[in-house]
Amino acid sequence: MDREKEENSQALNRRDFIKLGAVATTLGATSLAAAQSQSIKELAEHNKQMGIKAAEKAFEFDNTYKPFEQKNNIFMATLTGRLPALRKKMMGFHGPGDIDPETPGMDRLDYALKEGGYAGVEYMAPGTPASIPNTGVNTWKQRTQADKHHPFDYQYLFEDQYHFQDKEQATNAVKKAAKLYGADLAGITPRNPKFDYAKFIDPLHKKEFGWEEFPFEPKSVIVLGFEMDYEAYTTAPTYVSEGATGDAYSRITKTTHQLAVFLRILGYKAVASCNDTGLNIPYAISAGLGEGSRMGLLITPEFGPRLRIGKVYTEFDVCNYDQPIQFGVTDFCERCMKCADACPASAISRDKKPSFRPTHGNKNTFFNNKGVKKWHLDAEKCFGYWMEINAGCGACIAACPYNKPGFWHHRLVDRLTAASPGPLHDLMREMDDIFGYGNTHDGRAVKEFWKNKDSI
Repeated sequence: MDREKEENSQALNRRDFIKLGAVATTLGATSLAAAQSQSIKELAEHNKQMGIKAAEKAFEFDNTYKPFEQKNNIFMATLTGRLPALRKKMMGFHGPGDIDPETPGMDRLDYALKEGGYAGVEYMAPGTPASIPNTGVNTWKQRTQADKHHPFDYQYLFEDQYHFQDKEQATNAVKKAAKLYGADLAGITPRNPKFDYAKFIDPLHKKEFGWEEFPFEPKSVIVLGFEMDYEAYTTAPTYVSEGATGDAYSRITKTTHQLAVFLRILGYKAVASCNDTGLNIPYAISAGLGEGSRMGLLITPEFGPRLRIGKVYTEFDVCNYDQPIQFGVTDFCERCMKCADACPASAISRDKKPSFRPTHGNKNTFFNNKGVKKWHLDAEKCFGYWMEINAGCGACIAACPYNKPGFWHHRLVDRLTAASPGPLHDLMREMDDIFGYGNTHDGRAVKEFWKNKDSI
């Protein structure tokens, strides 16, 4: 009965959500009058444009910035033994040894969901979520006709380049193909060596190598975003939420490989990439997919932080490049703190403002990309918690107020907070709590996920 009362109360709250308009007016939201003058239908159709504008300055670097070396990211530092305590724990990571029938979201059914999610990426390009480059279908080799595997293998680099009518046609063709193959978001940006790994590493042989082994000089990076299941992420941190993560990585591998084949048949060299080769977040910001955040993840207007990123390095440059955008994320993150409150490892900065240097106090800071203004995560604490629960976490994603399904009233408030920072940001966080969003370690969410709603 208590559960029924709670659900009814939340339903009433959500029906009253539109009344936020009056509250926002009281708080001085100057854009609200214009928004209210449109019909709800118009807001639903045009909310992607509300509050989104070209970024005045997407990145701030100081004179100490250097391109990041792959050996310093938390995965490689652990795999190569620079963090021996974490490496010892990592040897059993993702194994079935920690299946726990007594913990919601961590029993054998949930574990099976997680492993099924990762099955595609681990078969097609093993290790790429951990940033291992040049593996599986993400090979750097640009296959020629002489490399055919069988008589029906036509997926090689064509010698002549396809002639597009103009840059607009070329841009649209690449994005259309990316979305047909499975991407939810697509942007194209010039290759930027600041965002690429300065050196690469083979973690099995502890061998470092440089860009001299890459098969061509990239001109562009096509950046793709992949939504993760909302209901699965309401369970975070569990095997269920990690099943959504693994599925996104499998879709990334499939889609980026297909897009690389598409480009090579058009005569443009291309290499598919997941977390390897370069830094995903800066490239995604540069390609206009979203903004950086307190938790270190990308936040997009469409999905908030609930997505994973893939990319394709290519010599294709017959295109109109996308531009960085802003819609109030930095201002919002300065006031919110929900991700930091929810982080079970206390790994997320609580500083009000971003900085050029990490302030988390860990004696290890090599895993931080210094010299660029942002909030710096304590990745050793974060990854250590993953090892503790034998699964990826994602509590910060679940807690973030931008992590919502695409209901028009959620998107309306997102746009209003972009247009009118300050008190509306506090309101957005408070209403998120009132309506019961952003819970973590919630066993009820696991039960809700596994309900077969389609057959009810």
